[in-house]
Amino acid sequence: MAFSPTEKGHYLIRIVRSGIGCLRIGEQLFLLCPGTSFIIRPGEVKSVIPLQEMEFLDFLLTAETAALMRANAPAFQDQHVRIVPEKMLPRLEQLACECQEEQKQQRPGSQLAVLEKQLAAERLIFQEGTGPVKAAGKIAQSLFFITENYVRDVTLRDLAGQQGMSISYYRRMFRQLLGGSPIDCLLDYRLLQAGKRLAESDAPIAGIAAECGFNDPNYFSRLFTRRKGMTPRRWRQSFRKN
Repeated sequence: MAFSPTEKGHYLIRIVRSGIGCLRIGEQLFLLCPGTSFIIRPGEVKSVIPLQEMEFLDFLLTAETAALMRANAPAFQDQHVRIVPEKMLPRLEQLACECQEEQKQQRPGSQLAVLEKQLAAERLIFQEGTGPVKAAGKIAQSLFFITENYVRDVTLRDLAGQQGMSISYYRRMFRQLLGGSPIDCLLDYRLLQAGKRLAESDAPIAGIAAECGFNDPNYFSRLFTRRKGMTPRRWRQSFRKN
């Protein structure tokens, strides 16, 4: 999933509202989780690799606004991601909604009002946010490893060993950063891929389960139903109706 600003000369500040994944910039990988913010500049493409369904808060900046922010807001010059505490997300969401409403109304003075709110958001990112912790890069690499190998019989030992960590340390660091277990994350990604295949093809459900790393189609159906709230068959039917 590659992102770049939709209009020439525009910048995009993107903040993860929910879900987890990794951000790829060239050969570098950064961990994405709720509160992670990053900037996409004109002509720049950054690839987001989701491990779960993800939602974002977006602030679209004109070139003029970006120039003002470069001059007045240090975080805008930061080349790396920043992590904002999750407790700040409601305020950032409010600012994003107010910006969108101002841009939609296009009332006199709305451009200044939008700039004011964008600067407030950027300062929140700078003042409240921090750079990613050292271990986050390794966990991002681990997430990328999952996306490349999810069809295999991947174990916790495989994931920890791939990062040169003991199983206990890897599990503890993963939970500390993402709030869940590595194996649950692997299952989430398999189900994400299965959901896409069910929506896009008429292949047998058992075949899709096998393609996504599930050797037991019955286990796949039970897990899919529990996590997605409907059976694989109903999931497919819901997309056919839409």
